Amino acid sequence: MNDKIIQIGGKSYEKCSIVMLSTEEKITFNHTNTEIESCSSLENNLKELKKGNVTRNPFKVPITIIENGKMINSLERCDFPSKEDKFYHLYILSDEEIKEGDWCFDLDFKRVFYCSDSSREKYLNSKKIITTTDESLVLKENISKSTEECWKYTSLPRPSDDFITAFVKAQGKIIEVLVEYEFGSIEESYFNDNGDEVLPIKLKVSKDNTITIKPIQEEKTSWSREEVKKLMESWMVLPKTPESINNWIKENL
Repeated sequence: MNDKIIQIGGKSYEKCSIVMLSTEEKITFNHTNTEIESCSSLENNLKELKKGNVTRNPFKVPITIIENGKMINSLERCDFPSKEDKFYHLYILSDEEIKEGDWCFDLDFKRVFYCSDSSREKYLNSKKIITTTDESLVLKENISKSTEECWKYTSLPRPSDDFITAFVKAQGKIIEVLVEYEFGSIEESYFNDNGDEVLPIKLKVSKDNTITIKPIQEEKTSWSREEVKKLMESWMVLPKTPESINNWIKENL
């Protein structure tokens, strides 16, 4: 169970940190339509991607630092990277408990590693990677219903192109975000120490293997008359239990 989950607007989120790590991978585009000679803008690239005229390489590297230190979206550069360009992957990190089979980020040595066992002492200053632009990080899952093993390999979820665009627009100054979680199915439920049936809460992943990211709003220090009126109305109908009061405070103050 992830005890860092907060409720905002009836949805579940965890505050997660973002790190960048340099990579030798380079973004490339393969033009399947011979009539396309170049596409120098993000807008054109996305249009051609949707048409199927352009495909990205297996390793998505959407962040580029060009010679003058400016951060750009690699989709803008097409097939013509400069020798001075530096390429980076994004990693979004969670405070979830690290378990065997997870991909992790070592905060001391700034490296990515695979958790091969559950010895917590090894990972005291590391965090679990829950989403990344690096599609070489693959999860291994045994989906066999018999004694024979049948392994399924899936890349970690990735940030959406919209988030990458926003991250680049902010020139990498986004260091924390809210990542949406959801409750699992009844088939995934379990019984806790009190004998209560509990639905697990897990990362919400879309069909295209992207996650939902929400910006962290600045702390509100003042309210208008109308906002105060709405807060008072919602407080009046709120069940006055410790849990509901805490959730109300998190969502409204």
